[in-house]
Amino acid sequence: MAFHQNDKKDLCGPSFFVCTNGTICYNNHGGNLMAVSLKNNRIDIRVDDINKETLERAAQIKNLSLTAYITSVCLNQAKLDIQENETLFLSGKDRELVYQLLENTPEPNDALKGLFK
Repeated sequence: MAFHQNDKKDLCGPSFFVCTNGTICYNNHGGNLMAVSLKNNRIDIRVDDINKETLERAAQIKNLSLTAYITSVCLNQAKLDIQENETLFLSGKDRELVYQLLENTPEPNDALKGLFK
């Protein structure tokens, strides 16, 4: 992670820096530069008592704060949802058809040529 000498801030000792990308970086005394992201966005949700207790219990089982647990679970599901939406699965027959069309691209017809004018 890049930082400049003049970006140094005396936050908690001489090993802390504000990196050029806005994160707080520090030397963990093992020679490795670590980064701590500054979290400045907030999401509020409302749940009933039973759902809150369920989430708190699950967080406790995972030894996480409620915020860390909800963030982790939601981000994992969000990544799956995005991947599912952006991935096209083809059957063997369809995959072969696409491959053949890519290998043997037909000449564009007049209508298609007209779109590029």
